[in-house]
Amino acid sequence: MLRKIIKRLSPAAGNSDTVVAIHLATASIRLVILQGTELKQSQTFSYKAGNWQDSLQGALRSVPAGSALHLVLSAEHYQLVQLDKPALAEHELQQALPWQIKDLVTIAPEDMVLDYIDLPGNSQQAKINVVVCSYAWLKQLTAVVDAAGLSVSSIQPEEWLLSHILPVSVQATMLVVHQPEQEMLIQIIRDGQLYFSRRTRGFSHLHLNSETELREGTLERLLLELQRSMDYFESQLKQPPVRDIRVLMAQTELVCELFAQSGFSRVEPLHPVQPAAAVNQDDLLHNWPALAAASAVARTGHIKQQVNLYQPRLYPVRERLSLQRLVGSAAAITAVVVLGGLLLSQQQQQAAAALAETELQLQQQLQQTNLYQQALAQRKPDEALVKQHQQAEYAVAQKQQLLNYLAEQQQQASQFYSPVLQHLQQVDLAELWLTNFTLQQASSSFSGVTLQPASITLWLEGLQQLGYFKGQRFSQVSMLQVPDTTAVSFVLMAQKGETL
Repeated sequence: MLRKIIKRLSPAAGNSDTVVAIHLATASIRLVILQGTELKQSQTFSYKAGNWQDSLQGALRSVPAGSALHLVLSAEHYQLVQLDKPALAEHELQQALPWQIKDLVTIAPEDMVLDYIDLPGNSQQAKINVVVCSYAWLKQLTAVVDAAGLSVSSIQPEEWLLSHILPVSVQATMLVVHQPEQEMLIQIIRDGQLYFSRRTRGFSHLHLNSETELREGTLERLLLELQRSMDYFESQLKQPPVRDIRVLMAQTELVCELFAQSGFSRVEPLHPVQPAAAVNQDDLLHNWPALAAASAVARTGHIKQQVNLYQPRLYPVRERLSLQRLVGSAAAITAVVVLGGLLLSQQQQQAAAALAETELQLQQQLQQTNLYQQALAQRKPDEALVKQHQQAEYAVAQKQQLLNYLAEQQQQASQFYSPVLQHLQQVDLAELWLTNFTLQQASSSFSGVTLQPASITLWLEGLQQLGYFKGQRFSQVSMLQVPDTTAVSFVLMAQKGETL
């Protein structure tokens, strides 16, 4: 329990580039730890009679906290089915697959955990390979990991991991892989994508065969399986011929030689990419699933070629509130409440003191206001100032009356003299210029200059038509020659009389 708590509390950032893969093989558990692209550790834990839990716990004790952990299942822990891909959306396909394959596997639909990959190359009907595993068994597996204080990143079948350690090539490459006590695995990979995968029966003890036994019949059966696989790849999937064959098994060199003698010219042992290239052929034979899972790089493409059986229903259910957390939470809440009470009490005391001070200031202001009001009530206005104020008001009233009178007179004069000015404009003559005139109710005077003295008579006749001049007569008419010119200046003065 202490180890589990320490691992969960340990910072994960220190092992962010550490990847761990554990392969649950037939009779052993193989641990691989990668630091970046460098192989840091490779270890095997054997077990007997299906007691894999103890060996897995031993392997998990070597896993650094915070590492990405990938679990790889050997063939006996899952089942594979190939079928036509239904024309459904992704989420609908995941729900429909258990019922489509329930008659093809030995696992009940309610106990299934499954995923699939797309198989390229078939233009008529898309194919998929479905991997199925027991939920009950996977739950036991993830429970052991969770008890060790670690987290699972992925659970994958070993079947489809070889493409991650094979160099990418545009040419189709056939992989012939055999592990002790397992059936022969034949795969064809092109451009990093798995096109074809099958296990052939009857070769589980191939690693025990001598060269003589291989030549006497086993090799012929094996070559027949290879040829069948090539024919299917070329004829059914409409792909170019396989150019290279890569072999990985207990007798790799011998089998490559026998294949070459049988007519396959480009046959070589499997030379994986880094970091798997750092191990020898024997370690690669036993550890390639873990190495491939640890060095796998997510590839993007138009088809799905990666699976993960670690699905949400397998996630561990964390204790939301353990006894220790409950005690700690209660203590923390109590401390917060006590601290809050103290702070609230202090704030209330400060508020009470501030309120008392404010009330005191208010009383002082009220007393001062009353004093001012009493002082104002006792004060009387100065008689001299009052008299001066009354005189100023009287003078202002008189001036206002005078202004009103002048405004009224100005308005009357404007209304009275405006017609006179309009008439003067009507009787205006081009040869006569007025230089000055005076209009009063009792008398009028005009002075001006003309080039034609006779025009003065015409101008006077025009004035007779204006009602303003009725009742006035000229008391003085004078005309003088303007020196050095032919112009004549004139002055006309009229007073009240019979007529103009």
